[in-house]
Amino acid sequence: MKRSKKYYFIIIGVFLLSTFVNPFLGLTVNAADTNANLTRALSTAPQGIDLSNGRFKMPEKDANGVAYSPAVSSKVVSATNDLPNPERVVQITNGGIQAGGIWGDPDRNNYISTNKKQTISMWLNMSKVGGNPLGDGLAFVLQNDSRKTNAIATKADLSKINNGETLGVWGYDHYGSSADTKAVASNAIQNSWALEFDALSDNNTYSSSMDISKDALYGDSFLHTTPLPDKTVQQNATAKINGNDLLNGTGPANSFDIGLGKHIASGFPGNPDAYKSSKMSWYDTSNTQKILNTTYTLGLTNPKSAYYYTQNHTMPTSGLSELDVDSLFDDTANTGFANGDWRHLTITIDIPNNYIEYHYNDKSTDGKDISSDRQVIGHVTIPPDTFGNVTDNKLLYGFTGATGSEAMNGLVIFEQIPGFAETDVTTDFTDTSSGDSLKSSSDYAYSGDQLNLKYNLTYQDGNEAWTGVKSHIILPKNVTFTPDSDGNIGKVSVGGTSEKIPSSAITTDSDGNTVLEYALPSSMSTGDTSTASYSINGVAGSVTSDTTVSSTHSRFIGDNGIANVDSPVFTIKNPDLIFTPKTDIYTTINKGQGTKIEGTVSYADTSKTLQNKDMTIHASVNGNDYTLTPMTDTSTIQGQVIYSLTKEQLINSTNTVRIYIADSATGKIRSRTETFYISTKDGGLSISEYPKAASFKTVNTTRKDQVISRSGNWDLSVLDSRGSGNNWKLMANSTQLQSGSTDFNGSLIFKTGNNSYSLTGNDVQIATGQTISNDPVTTDIDSTWTGDSGVLLKSSGTNQAGTYDGTINWTLYDSI
Repeated sequence: MKRSKKYYFIIIGVFLLSTFVNPFLGLTVNAADTNANLTRALSTAPQGIDLSNGRFKMPEKDANGVAYSPAVSSKVVSATNDLPNPERVVQITNGGIQAGGIWGDPDRNNYISTNKKQTISMWLNMSKVGGNPLGDGLAFVLQNDSRKTNAIATKADLSKINNGETLGVWGYDHYGSSADTKAVASNAIQNSWALEFDALSDNNTYSSSMDISKDALYGDSFLHTTPLPDKTVQQNATAKINGNDLLNGTGPANSFDIGLGKHIASGFPGNPDAYKSSKMSWYDTSNTQKILNTTYTLGLTNPKSAYYYTQNHTMPTSGLSELDVDSLFDDTANTGFANGDWRHLTITIDIPNNYIEYHYNDKSTDGKDISSDRQVIGHVTIPPDTFGNVTDNKLLYGFTGATGSEAMNGLVIFEQIPGFAETDVTTDFTDTSSGDSLKSSSDYAYSGDQLNLKYNLTYQDGNEAWTGVKSHIILPKNVTFTPDSDGNIGKVSVGGTSEKIPSSAITTDSDGNTVLEYALPSSMSTGDTSTASYSINGVAGSVTSDTTVSSTHSRFIGDNGIANVDSPVFTIKNPDLIFTPKTDIYTTINKGQGTKIEGTVSYADTSKTLQNKDMTIHASVNGNDYTLTPMTDTSTIQGQVIYSLTKEQLINSTNTVRIYIADSATGKIRSRTETFYISTKDGGLSISEYPKAASFKTVNTTRKDQVISRSGNWDLSVLDSRGSGNNWKLMANSTQLQSGSTDFNGSLIFKTGNNSYSLTGNDVQIATGQTISNDPVTTDIDSTWTGDSGVLLKSSGTNQAGTYDGTINWTLYDSI
């Protein structure tokens, strides 16, 4: 083995210096219509699934292939904030007299499975357009209608989309001649369950005008300001219903919500039992009345009859009362909701057990959970025959919405879709200096403690891998993230694959949050890639008093799924004792060696004086706690810490040693824990010291055979930790000394005894050694030199005045 060192030296007289030598089917992305509330909603849109990937469809045509008239109002619009996936907002409605819908495409793995429990989550926003009252509302729908992704509520003419109180899913209530509700239900989405968010109470038994035709009352609850063109009541008609004058125009309508205000409720739109008919009578004060050119004989004893229809709502089971629910549909300000925010909806669907549970308003847009008393919570029993015969267990899901004369921005963002990838994320924060977990405000780290923040991702279920996953981790405050020597602040792992996270992945967002955005190195699925983690290293920050580190909300955003998590709250404290290590955190020793960890300790309160007899060293080596060592046993100097480690303790290639100081009496007055990493290596051979700046004495003149002595530090030693029975030798040579282009008249020599050897251009043996111990041996070579031995400078005659320099090459061989 060869070790080389080079030196440069100069002479003034002589001075020596030395150195080491798809297109989206049926769904078009549109620019957003502009109104103030819509603009605000899009600028605050939460994170969601990208809707431009062909995984959703909108209703286009009826069961006979005839295009709906009018066409649905729904379309995808782009969010305007800086979150990923801008094309994540579906606008169901944005005006009056509209109906729209969107469905997951089961042919693209976008469905609810009927053979297992699944959870889906979304964001909703309903806001007013202009100064008008808020329109009708939205509905989340599960369905197995034969029209599949073309399903939507219609009029009697199945190609005519029905709007207003139907919310795009409920039946057509213009069959006033019959108490039977089958006809009403027939125009709803069939084989379905709907959760409605009804922002406009429809509670009139008839419209502001009535059209009476023969023995029935007719009406159009969705165009109730305009009479039907083919029916006209003569102006002299004075018919009454329940004592109320019937005016010219449409018939009984807007009666689905009698007895309710704005509300959240559920039901089965295609089931006749979802509706209730109520009888109404009309008559004239005269005996005869000519209506539509037909003369009727009327009397108080023989009134004509007709029916209006209400819904049998299934109301929420807990959370906000109906009065409080009304506040979620704030109709007093142009914000749509009471605080103008998006509202979160989580629905757990367990078809095998005939059960659905929903939580509305369960999370705020900053990711924080909302208490259950401010949510709307429902538990619904689903009869086994609700959805009919579901092919391949693929149940369609989606949203519908509608408006009448009152307009509404009805917006939806899909957050978590179980048909794609059902995922979860948890946190595991650890004070690696102490080894303690940080799970609540009662758990604490000391300022300066090393912390590890781990975010654990799990792929739970799904029809496809979770792809394109990127973190949006809002890192906790009062923690600093300083890169290591390689510029990294942690690592990310998927299964057995991991890579370092560079510090450049950390940025500051517009709210001043410290954010880590970094992509997983691969997708997640079942098997080996079902788990992943982000492991981030930080240091507890400096605080002036006990400081609570608040929870932060983080998201992990993929192409087909989003997982959310809140970090734990914990506390950072200032230690009572200040332990200042003198030993490097990272050290390397040879195998078979012991070592020491040294430092000083003092009270944080500088008015107090520390006594060694009152303090104890607590040490853990590779997870093993060792006998507590009183500081009086390690040092007589007050505040000096010395902890000796034996070779028997340091058995790993890298040994983790944790040390803190505490008072002997209670153990509660303590320092923060310092962690040291002591690596061991196989023994080696090296030049452990060499003269980094060396020179010779300055002389005024030179003459033949003049020997010039060394000046300054010429420390030169060899370390051999290879164990007993090994040899080595140290060789040296030098270049010609020069001052500019002038050569020095003479050369460097090595003198031992009566013999001297020129180093200029020659390899000369300087020293040899043989190890006779298994312990590391250091040979101090220059200590044996005198003023007349070792490396010297010899003149061959006169020299011009000047500074001469050159190079010495030291070469260490692992054999003689």
